[in-house]
Amino acid sequence: MSAEHVEARPGAYADSVTLMQASTDVRKADGVEAALIAMATELNLGLLAEMGFAAPPEAGPNDLLIAVRATDDATLAGGLAAVAGYPHLTVPMGMVMGLPVGLSIIGRLGAKRDC
Repeated sequence: MSAEHVEARPGAYADSVTLMQASTDVRKADGVEAALIAMATELNLGLLAEMGFAAPPEAGPNDLLIAVRATDDATLAGGLAAVAGYPHLTVPMGMVMGLPVGLSIIGRLGAKRDC
């Protein structure tokens, strides 16, 4: 079962090149099925719908749109951490009651992986 998060951040702004890079970085994470980080323009809201996300009703062109779909809640949390600029790594630890369990390690804001 997939987990997803969609939000509009009013008044937040970043240039399109930065946002495209952020979307690409988040999509590269293991377990992330879809991601869009963009300004909530009409064009981007259409792209969001094509990706199968429901747009927040209050989203407008001056809002930052963040949409991430992942294979599970833990992966979603990692994807959202990456959007915020925190490097994230989840290490599988085993199974509990038939469900996978992992240890999530989140780095300092803006830090880069050394691997």
